[in-house]
Amino acid sequence: MKKLISMLLVICIALGLCACGGNSQPAQTEPKGAFQVGFGREKIMPETVIPLAGSGIQDREYEGILDILYTTCVAITDESGNTALLFTNDLVNSKDELSDPAKEQVSKATGIAVENIMVAATHTHAAPTFTATYIDGVPQYKQLIIDSMALAAKKALADQSPAEITAGSTQAEGMAYSRHYTMPDGRIEKNFPKGEVPVGHPDEPNDTMQLVRFTRAAEGKKDIIMMTFGIHPTFNGQAKDKMISADFVYPTRDYIENETGALVAYFTSSAGNQTGNSSIPGESPFDRNQYMEYGKALGKIAVDYLPNLQPLNAGQIRLEKKVFTADAYKDKIEMLPQAKTVYAEYTKTSEAAVQGMLVQYGFDSIWEVIAIIDRAEMGKTVDISLNALSIGELSMIFAPFEMFGDTAKYIMANTPYDMTMIVTMANNGHGYFPTEKAYDYKVYEGFVSKVVPGTAEQIADTFVNMLKDMKG
Repeated sequence: MKKLISMLLVICIALGLCACGGNSQPAQTEPKGAFQVGFGREKIMPETVIPLAGSGIQDREYEGILDILYTTCVAITDESGNTALLFTNDLVNSKDELSDPAKEQVSKATGIAVENIMVAATHTHAAPTFTATYIDGVPQYKQLIIDSMALAAKKALADQSPAEITAGSTQAEGMAYSRHYTMPDGRIEKNFPKGEVPVGHPDEPNDTMQLVRFTRAAEGKKDIIMMTFGIHPTFNGQAKDKMISADFVYPTRDYIENETGALVAYFTSSAGNQTGNSSIPGESPFDRNQYMEYGKALGKIAVDYLPNLQPLNAGQIRLEKKVFTADAYKDKIEMLPQAKTVYAEYTKTSEAAVQGMLVQYGFDSIWEVIAIIDRAEMGKTVDISLNALSIGELSMIFAPFEMFGDTAKYIMANTPYDMTMIVTMANNGHGYFPTEKAYDYKVYEGFVSKVVPGTAEQIADTFVNMLKDMKG
C-alpha cells in the first residue's frame, strides 16, 4: 500500500512539473487588430448534364469531365476589423443574375456587407451555363454555385490568420498574343484565315502577370497567393470540345500549389483581345493535353518570380464604387428582322446549321445576331458598376466586362498605387469593351459590343480617378 501511495505521489509531482515547467507556452491566440487573410474553396460541379457556356449552349451538353471547377474565396480583414471577400469562380462570367443573389446569400451567411463582396470569373469557356434557367437542371446548378460560395466564404473567414504582403509584376513573354491579325493587304482579321499568311498583329499583348503573396506564420496556415493574367481560357471551350474544364487555370493553380505549398486564387485580367499561345505545345487549340502544358508553363513563370516579390504595407481596406453611364451601341439594329429570322433557326438547330444564313445576310457570326437583338431591346444608355479596392499600397479594380490589353496597360501605367491588380468579368458581364481603334478593325469584338466606341478609354480614366480618390 505504501508503495502504491509513493508511486501516485511521484506521478502527481511529475504532472505538476509538466504543467508549470519553464518550457511550457500559453495557448496561441490570434492577435486582436492584426491584418488577417483566409482562404476557402468549394467545388461547383453540376449534378446533372447541362450545356456548357462560353461558345453557345446549342448542342453543347457536356460529355465528360477533364478537371474540377471551384469557387475560391479570399477573406481579408484589416486592423480596424473591416473585411472584404474576394471570389473567383471557374465560370465564363459573373453576370448579375448570379453575382447579385450570391452576394446577398454570402452576406446573410457571414455578416459581411454586400458592398464588401466582389465576385469574379476565370472566364473558362468549358463551364456549364447558369443563365439559361429555362433548361432543366440549370436553376439547380445556379443555386449550387451560390450555396458553395457561401460555404467557401465561411471557410475563408474561419481560416483567417495574420499575414504580411509581398507583391510584384513580371512579363510572361510568349504566353499571350493579340488574336487580331494584320493581313498583307492591310485588313485585320480575328482568326487565322485559311490559305493566307498574316504579317503581324495590330496590337501588342499585355503579357503582365501580377502576383500577391500573403505570408502567414501561424502553425498549420498555408500562404495565400493571388495572381492575375489576361488571356481567353479557350483551349477546351470551343464548340468542338464538350468536356467540363477550368481550362489552363486548373493546371496553373495546381503547379504553383504543388511547388510552393501555398493556396492559389487565380483572377483573369485583360482577356478581351488576347488568347493563349497555342504552340505551347500541342498541334491545335483542341488538343486536350495542350491546356495542361500551357498551365504548367504559366505556373512555372509565377513560381520562378515569387522570390522577387517586394513587401507592401497592409493598411486599411478602402472601397470605391461608381456607376458609369455609357451610350448604347445601336449598330445594325436596322437589320433586326433578319437577325430574328437567323436566331429563330439557330435555337432549333446549331451555329453550324445557320452558317449559310449568316453569309446570306452579311452577319459576322451568330453572336453579332444576338448582339443586334439585344441592342434593339436596350435603352439609349447602359449603367456599368465599377468597383475598386485598396489595402495599403495594393489596389484592385473590378471591371464587369472583357477588357482589352491596352486598357489594362493604361490603368497600370497611371495608378497612384505601387500595384493595381486588374480583375475583369467581375460583378456582372457586359461583354466586350474594345478600344476605340479596335472598332475600326471590323472584327468580332466590335461586332458584338453593346457600348459605343470610346467607352473603354472613358472607363479607364474613371478607374484611375477612383484609385486617386482612394489614395487621397
